[in-house]
Amino acid sequence: NLSCLEISRLQLIKDGLVELVVAKLNDKIEHWLAMIFCLLCQDSIGRAHVRNCERGLELLLRLLQATKNKVIQSKALQALGFYLYDKSSLEILLVNGLVPALIKSLAEYVRRHGRVHDKSLTPAEPRAGSVSPCNSGMSPYGRGAGQWSPLSDCSPPASPASVYSPLCLSEDELECSPTQPDDDVSMSQEEMNMEEEVSDVKGEDNILAFLHHVTNYVHIPITDLVAKLTISTLIDYICLVRDANPRAGRLLCAIAGNKNYYRQLLDDQFVLTVHCRLCRPSHEFCAECVRMLEEGTRVLDHMAEISQTGLGEGEMTY
Repeated sequence: NLSCLEISRLQLIKDGLVELVVAKLNDKIEHWLAMIFCLLCQDSIGRAHVRNCERGLELLLRLLQATKNKVIQSKALQALGFYLYDKSSLEILLVNGLVPALIKSLAEYVRRHGRVHDKSLTPAEPRAGSVSPCNSGMSPYGRGAGQWSPLSDCSPPASPASVYSPLCLSEDELECSPTQPDDDVSMSQEEMNMEEEVSDVKGEDNILAFLHHVTNYVHIPITDLVAKLTISTLIDYICLVRDANPRAGRLLCAIAGNKNYYRQLLDDQFVLTVHCRLCRPSHEFCAECVRMLEEGTRVLDHMAEISQTGLGEGEMTY
């Protein structure tokens, strides 16, 4: 509990708590100790102690990939986020396998949530007949210009709930009605399952954000970024995950547009792989196929820019 309070946490760090927790976690990973370790990474003095502690940053990577506890993985990803702009720590993490650890977690996410779309998927059409302020109240259609208040016939006292809704709730919020649990045990289990599910979704976003930062703001070549596993996992994510985070496509564009990776990408037949996986639609009038085609085209455009330079021509010639 003392680790949750900033004042007491800073004093505990000065008294050697980081070194003690790291030593115990390196012997055996325990949930409560892992939570304390992630809390200690929130403060700059705590991060400095972790960086200078033997196997401190390596432990952070172990928590990310050596446990099946989704909550610990999520907390480890959040702790990694505090090191984004710590150049010294970031270099140590990269040397010790930061990119493969993140890619491994992303591949596991794709395995759980990815699925091949085996039929043409059309984009969802907006529902007709809704006059909720969320849909038509802010639209210029159906009323005079400059009139942004609800229609007079949609006032709360006179109109039915199906026509006028003063609260703009999403479908997910409408489906979640408060229910009373049968007992404390069932509620505890439900909360744990929900926490793991939320951590899983947020973890995917954190992984891509971290990889995107490393690709764009670390100005040294990182060979792990162009490893075959990295490229194939990113392409799998774009192909198999519905509503994929657009950062994955931007990440591939950044890799394809980096001259330091051009030769390796050529050797690994990157262009052919992207074309076969992303640029060959399987269905006609399919929203998913169109999305993948657009992603693949952007990636190949970045690769083409380098191919048209003297460096690209030289690499392709020799």
